[in-house]
Amino acid sequence: MLLNLRDAVAVYALLRRNSHYFESNPVARWFYKGRSFRGMVWFKMAMVFFVITIAQVVARQNEPLVRLLVVFGCIAVDSVFVAGERRTPP
Repeated sequence: MLLNLRDAVAVYALLRRNSHYFESNPVARWFYKGRSFRGMVWFKMAMVFFVITIAQVVARQNEPLVRLLVVFGCIAVDSVFVAGERRTPP
């Protein structure tokens, strides 16, 4: 959850500061354009809670698999944050 919060704060700061940055997730970008930053944050929070719910359900059957998937998800979110691109939206 903290990685996603960091991502949301960074996106907010970049979008407010520089017009060359944009949200690369097309669904989050749609929420941002339709509902501003608040809509994008709600979308990101909903996705986090969705993943947490699925992880809880799967953990009842296969805890080692869930640990692996959660670590992979954290690495994926962090790598997108670290390797953020500067480009014009499509």
